[in-house]
Amino acid sequence: HREVKSKAEGVQIGRGGQLRVATTRSDDVHVIFSTDCSPFQSWQSFALFHSAMVVKQPGDVTRIVSGCTDEEHSLMQKWHDDYISPMSPQFHVHFTPAYDHIEGEEGSYKFFNKPFGTLHFLNNAIGLTPTGEIKKPDTVFVLIDPDEFFLAPIRNDFSDQSSLVRTTSLKTPMPKYVTTGHPIAQQFGLGGSWTSYDLATITGDLDSPAKAWTNRDAAEKFAGGPPYLATGTDMLKITKKWSEFVRPTHKFKPGLLAEMYAWCIAAAHVRLPHILLDNLMVSNINVGKGEGWPLVDSIPAPSCALESSHSPVPTFLHLCQYNRVGDFA
Repeated sequence: HREVKSKAEGVQIGRGGQLRVATTRSDDVHVIFSTDCSPFQSWQSFALFHSAMVVKQPGDVTRIVSGCTDEEHSLMQKWHDDYISPMSPQFHVHFTPAYDHIEGEEGSYKFFNKPFGTLHFLNNAIGLTPTGEIKKPDTVFVLIDPDEFFLAPIRNDFSDQSSLVRTTSLKTPMPKYVTTGHPIAQQFGLGGSWTSYDLATITGDLDSPAKAWTNRDAAEKFAGGPPYLATGTDMLKITKKWSEFVRPTHKFKPGLLAEMYAWCIAAAHVRLPHILLDNLMVSNINVGKGEGWPLVDSIPAPSCALESSHSPVPTFLHLCQYNRVGDFA
């Protein structure tokens, strides 16, 4: 394991200078996403930033890059300044150490970078008060994956019921805004299998509040994924435990989704059930319910003329699936 201790741990926010203060509550959002230092994820980041520019995403968008060497850091910063900053002064990059090692093993799990990188960003780029509280408690942080591209801007405003698709927790009233104590996430169909994990060992707490939630609770209130939306206060609270729980979760149940289950356990441990929405993302046309395809199906022809149809669309296209049209993949 090589943990980078260098200027790569510094905060870089591009040519725009200070982080902008939003002028309205709905626009006080900060989109963040985690990557490694590879050229592949730089291309993903370029496409993500470009899509944010096209839809005129309000607020700040920050790429959190983990594991660059000093030389890679310099090249990455120049690449960001040359190609990303010109799109918007609100597009930033933040560097962190590498966190992808598996303790006691030779292998790695790159998704460890996601919780630890997010925590590093919150602690250092946003900053904490002397009492350990986040300096932007009411800003809504939107955590997405680097392969999620904007189809529409994401705002902290859920008052338009016609643009929402929900298939779970329907008895829970839909709030107009994300507020502290009430995060929102995309429905991901993870179910509640984590309730059978060794939660006492994972959390280090024999009486962890996560143990009190039923399998049904887990499926209806925690089975979400990116985008995750939470106020600064809640994002810090969840991410602290997410970082603490992700390694033991991966040890107990290794696999691609270990970090997502660790998020579920962390949110349950700090008693922050989520409202799950279907319309924040589409990825798989065969998924059935759980994604924003009803909004796509309701777009009048010609479907390419979204700017003139004024039809609500899913917020993100998640390119996590293998797609093929005829001979073209």
